[in-house]
Amino acid sequence: MKHLTIFGCGLLLTFYCLTASAQIDRINEPDHNKPKLFENLPNDITINANQLANLLSYEVGQSVNITIAPGFQFQGQVVSTANRYENTIQSVVISSSNYNGARLTFTKTTDADMKVTYTARILSFQHGDLFELINRNNQYFFVKKKLYDLVNE
Repeated sequence: MKHLTIFGCGLLLTFYCLTASAQIDRINEPDHNKPKLFENLPNDITINANQLANLLSYEVGQSVNITIAPGFQFQGQVVSTANRYENTIQSVVISSSNYNGARLTFTKTTDADMKVTYTARILSFQHGDLFELINRNNQYFFVKKKLYDLVNE
């Protein structure tokens, strides 16, 4: 009887091992053939960051129509705002109506020495390009990048 119990447990364990599924790692390969959203715009666009800072005064639901640069009009609706840590971090997210699927995220950060830094991105996960705000020698630029330079799937 003892041998029958051991044999039954062994059979059950074997059956369980054969039917159990292992965790499957799925690797999403980047789709480098996604259409370009900003193909007709230059790779570097000089901007006035203070003009973009006006976006921080908008409230959720308000419509936005801003000229980022000549020939680069951004229209949409504010979908999110945030003011944290006594307004040392202020942020706004705008969903675009003229660049399909794109969102502009703009953030103003003020450090303890009252130095202001701006960060921003305009991107759509449906497209292969994006703009990221960078600071070179105290001048702000939107620089075009590839989506997969920023995002890993």
